[in-house]
Amino acid sequence: MPLKHLFTTLVAATLSTAALAEPSASLDRWHADIGQGYRQLAGASEQLASAADAYCTAPGQASRAQLLARWREAFLAWQAVRFVDFGPVEQDSLAWQFQFWPDPKNL
Repeated sequence: MPLKHLFTTLVAATLSTAALAEPSASLDRWHADIGQGYRQLAGASEQLASAADAYCTAPGQASRAQLLARWREAFLAWQAVRFVDFGPVEQDSLAWQFQFWPDPKNL
């Protein structure tokens, strides 16, 4: 019996330690993933801005197609982090402005 009790205690201690370590590791991973998602959104937004400038400078079918492609990429990057609403995204309702661009009233 003492060996079984020792084994049970050892297993319980190991699981307790793992359970305590897991939330911290999970939270760190979650923060890293959110940070990566926002970095991707920032990069896609910069590419969208460049494509918009190029289209405004020289409107045409090719530059419009490039602009639409960059917008889709930025929109999908935003969708990946949309569930996390804090900071600059919440200021001045930027999330809504992004969602309905170029039609801010969603008409």
